[in-house]
Formats: sequence, structure tokens, C-alpha cells
Amino acid sequence: SIGYSDFSLSGSNDLLSFATSRVTSSSNPPPTQFAGVFLGDYTGLDVSGNTALPLWMDTRDLDLFPCHTSGSALPNVCTGSASNASVANDQDAFTNVTPIPLP
Repeated sequence: SIGYSDFSLSGSNDLLSFATSRVTSSSNPPPTQFAGVFLGDYTGLDVSGNTALPLWMDTRDLDLFPCHTSGSALPNVCTGSASNASVANDQDAFTNVTPIPLP
């Protein structure tokens, strides 16, 4: 499948040469809550020493919700479709403690 967005972290000792490492373990699919390229309001970065804590909106989880089926008193866990995807995804805040890559 074609990835939509990935998050990476870059670091440098001299601001002339940089190293980059991937933060996400796989690409995020397009978000299904909003049309277009909107991907949440929350992206950030906290750094302590040689360790970074990036924060991003991640759309890899399915959008799950309770649904009732006939003959059952308890709801099932269901997924749904979206106008831009066959299965709707959920947008969650993710983070990953990551060593800052250096060249």
C-alpha cells in the first residue's frame, strides 16, 4: 500500500551535516475524519540531552465504535467506512522516545 505520511527525526552537531532516523514504524494512511490534507492540530517535540520525544497525530488505528446486531443485547465492536477510504481510521496522539541521530 502507498504510505501517506511518515515522521522522522534529524540531528546535527554543526548545522552543516545531518543524520535522519524514522520515528514511525510504518506509514500513516490518509486521515478519514477530515477531507483534504488536514492531519490534526498537534505535532511537537521535546528534547533532553541526546533523546527526543516527538509527538504526532497518527492514523494507523481503526475507528472502532459500538454497534448493535439483531438478537444480541450487548453491542459488538464495529468499524465503518469513510468518504475517502473503505475503512475509517482513528486519529490518535502518538509519541516515541528516540535517540537523536547524529552524523
